[in-house]
Amino acid sequence: MIIAGMQYPDSKPPKKPWDPPDSYIAPEEAAIILPTYNFIRTYLSKALAKMRPTDIVLHNRDSNWCLADEGENYLVFALKGGRIELDMSKAQKASFTAKLFNPRNGNLIPADTRKIIDDSKISFDAPEGECRVLWLSKSD
Repeated sequence: MIIAGMQYPDSKPPKKPWDPPDSYIAPEEAAIILPTYNFIRTYLSKALAKMRPTDIVLHNRDSNWCLADEGENYLVFALKGGRIELDMSKAQKASFTAKLFNPRNGNLIPADTRKIIDDSKISFDAPEGECRVLWLSKSD
């Protein structure tokens, strides 16, 4: 047991804050967020804290928005799917790989088979009427 930061001598040491509890049963309603949680935990656990809103979305700005760690990772949330158009002309010069994430089932698929060079406007198509996340990650 821990009280006010002090630990009793006969208790186990505290877990690291990011470790899941030993006995936790997720509510049934939490299942809808698990694909997104797993995506973030697997691919973006360190990068997400560095990301900030950025104004590169050119099309459907009321339902598409972007978080970026500029020059490293870009996450574009497309609430209604459809065309995702971005102005990457102000981004640092780098090559990016594009993937589409489906937050409903956790599928992560290539959005484009070519590398994306960020000195131009780019566009991607997501299924119309279905939310998707476009993830641009810096290529090595």
